[in-house]
Amino acid sequence: MIKAILFDVGGVLHKSDTAVGDDMQRELGLTPGQIEEIWSTLIPRMGVGQLDEADFWDEIRQKYRVRRVSPDEKLLSRAFARELKQNKQLLDVAKQLREAGLRVAVLSDTNKLHAAVLEAAGSYKPFAYRFLSHEVGIRKPDPRIFQHALKVLDVKPSESIFIDDSAKNVAAANALGIHGIQFNDTEQVFSELTDLLPYIKLELRPANQITL
Repeated sequence: MIKAILFDVGGVLHKSDTAVGDDMQRELGLTPGQIEEIWSTLIPRMGVGQLDEADFWDEIRQKYRVRRVSPDEKLLSRAFARELKQNKQLLDVAKQLREAGLRVAVLSDTNKLHAAVLEAAGSYKPFAYRFLSHEVGIRKPDPRIFQHALKVLDVKPSESIFIDDSAKNVAAANALGIHGIQFNDTEQVFSELTDLLPYIKLELRPANQITL
């Protein structure tokens, strides 16, 4: 029997976009290739707590010869907050799952700044457990972050479901024996959840009827 559901956040509970990178390009004159490099090198280090925001901007200034950026400018979070589009339907489903007695968690690669935006927006509200990469010190698809979550939740892999938009992250969960669902759209995820949880009555309500 399923006892725990773990949700990825970006691309699942809110739409992924390029707002932060676009904002940095405009503000600092960086190229798309440089933004891609930053996202593949520096952002992962922030995402496991190895790099704070001040050091992040210092490294960018030194490497790309751009102006000094103050954390007070909120350049890493202002566009993220402005463009945040929550998946209210799945957040509502998560709330229903929790009310049904399941252990409901987020398992997310993020950083302190974006986590603060999501907290303020109520994106973590339905979840009793949060496994955030910058707090745990591990990013997906490293199996250790899944193993840590299962230990805290006190469930076996076969008793849990993991939902993510990334195929490699779902594959990593499946390899441990977790029931992985790759997010393509909300209706598809809801259908797969109801198949795996036939003993729980779930409702996919219209987004305009949901208040977080």
